[in-house]
Amino acid sequence: MTLGVGHGLGNRRILADPGRADARDRINSRVKYREEFRLFAPSILEEAVDACVDGYDTSGPNNVGAAPRPEGGSSLRAAPDPFMQQVYPVREEKRDEIPAMTHVDGTGQLQAVGKDRNPVYHALISTFAERTGTPVVLSTSFNENEPIVESPEQALDGFFRTATGAVVVENTLVMRQPAEAVAAGAPSD
Repeated sequence: MTLGVGHGLGNRRILADPGRADARDRINSRVKYREEFRLFAPSILEEAVDACVDGYDTSGPNNVGAAPRPEGGSSLRAAPDPFMQQVYPVREEKRDEIPAMTHVDGTGQLQAVGKDRNPVYHALISTFAERTGTPVVLSTSFNENEPIVESPEQALDGFFRTATGAVVVENTLVMRQPAEAVAAGAPSD
């Protein structure tokens, strides 16, 4: 059972390129086997939150987590949330860039990844941003209709049981060999 911040937040997660419009469908059909309306969250570099999402009007008594943007206007800043507990509107100009993590209503349940809080995950997203120009990865819990994986054995079991492309356990990367390579008799080293 996942309670509170038991999401795995950068660990025990399935990651994908949020720029691939088919990423949600691929994960749902190959790994998660769940309804298409369910959210997939963005893990975003904390320093890029303002560039990708807006906040909400905080004038009401129940609204928290946003502040006016310094450049003015009606758009509000989202508060960087490291615990994936807030849903924010994805900026209109970013929705085509990150369609896989933008929900049908134009929002995203983001996790802001700070360099000081999770340096390894921050470095991974930073490398992805350097290569693609997108400081965001699609992130969803690593499980298949069961509780999130809690051990290397469960992670490997999930990898072998589903069509997950690769799994990283500690500092070891395990990848599937492409079917074409297996058919051609390629060595499996």
